[in-house]
Amino acid sequence: MINDISENRIMTSFNNIIPFLKLFIEDDAAISIANTERFLKFYDGQTVKLNKKDGDPLPVGSVAYMTVTSGKTISSIIPKEVFGVPTKAIGIPIKENGKVVGALSVAKSLEKQTTVLNLSKDLYDSLSQISSGINEISSNIQSIVQSNSTMQQDVEQTKKKQKTQMKS
Repeated sequence: MINDISENRIMTSFNNIIPFLKLFIEDDAAISIANTERFLKFYDGQTVKLNKKDGDPLPVGSVAYMTVTSGKTISSIIPKEVFGVPTKAIGIPIKENGKVVGALSVAKSLEKQTTVLNLSKDLYDSLSQISSGINEISSNIQSIVQSNSTMQQDVEQTKKKQKTQMKS
């Protein structure tokens, strides 16, 4: 088992690029490198704080744990209640000679996306209410037009009756 990042060239490479990788990720993110049992290196984000540190065991059920046990890339959406912000976590296995020796995991904040989604829903609801209001106004205008037409017909009939009565 790898106990130090320097024992694996892939882990060493990831560790070297993590400070730059964080610049490419537009949203806040926590990044970790783990062996099959523990976090070897852990970088918390600004708001994505997973309360883990180097040497902590991989929590059963975590993306890092599922990645090293399955040997597959794992992706999971984690609700706000778990880390304080909605998060998307992705783990990719690190293999040596075909055998899983660890994982690189990224937990990315979805706070901006959630805010945009909520604003979009609010906008949709507002537009639906405006549309309903416009439909109601249109219906009322049609009723007024119909009433005016009826009144105009009544006035015309009354004029005709008056003319007829005046001639007689």
